[in-house]
Amino acid sequence: KRQIDYCVCCSSKNVEMFPAIIVPFLVARMTGQSLPVEVGVPGNYIHCLDCDFASTDLRFERDEEIRYYQNYMKEEYISHRCGYDGLGMRGLLEIYSGPEYKEIRVSEATKIISEVLDCSMIKSVLDYGGDTGEMIPKNLDHAARYVTDVQLRELPNGVRAVQDPSECGTVDLVICGHTLEHVSYPRLVLEDMKRYMKSGTWLYLEVPNERTAHVAGMVFHEHINRFNLESLNRLLTEYGFVDLKGTHIAYSKWFAGNAYAVTGRLA
Repeated sequence: KRQIDYCVCCSSKNVEMFPAIIVPFLVARMTGQSLPVEVGVPGNYIHCLDCDFASTDLRFERDEEIRYYQNYMKEEYISHRCGYDGLGMRGLLEIYSGPEYKEIRVSEATKIISEVLDCSMIKSVLDYGGDTGEMIPKNLDHAARYVTDVQLRELPNGVRAVQDPSECGTVDLVICGHTLEHVSYPRLVLEDMKRYMKSGTWLYLEVPNERTAHVAGMVFHEHINRFNLESLNRLLTEYGFVDLKGTHIAYSKWFAGNAYAVTGRLA
């Protein structure tokens, strides 16, 4: 792991920094270290004055990120996290890894995607970083469906796991939901994602809305990046996406939290 002093969204050094705390589970999980349960890891909160992106200054290497997400939301992960965050965390994690929450997210994504393109014309779709591909809308069942992830699992309903574009070629639609908030270098993810795309490929990108006032003492739990529509639009524009349309998603009253979604196509 290492610390940075610039914006990993737009690369600007026009930033302000405040002291922040990273919960020990996040660092312990990624580094493989055993940290005291009650002691947070000191760091900084970076706010970009150019694109309004916010993040911790603590960044992790790819092997550390892979270590963190092994068995993500499975029993081993949940038990490890509860050891740091308390037994009350179990119920919350089980809700947000359960079928009802996934169904709500799929429903919202389906609605937004269907507003900007004719899904019957999509012949292939990739869920980038998408676990088992469960977030691919059901009205794309006719398409060839692929998923990339840090771990390979048994995949449902004909979805195929790939690790390189040579296994699937370029696709008509890429879905990337609730991934960029976890990664240390979002620009590298966009570069890798574009290998699966061609001119005209559509993108559906979704991240949680976790924006708060920019003050000292911010606590970071699982997510090390905090986007809004301004920072997402700037990032995607720089990487060649056009016809961008941003949406604010309000989840069902049964689930806390909101999200931002942006659709666009590669020029």
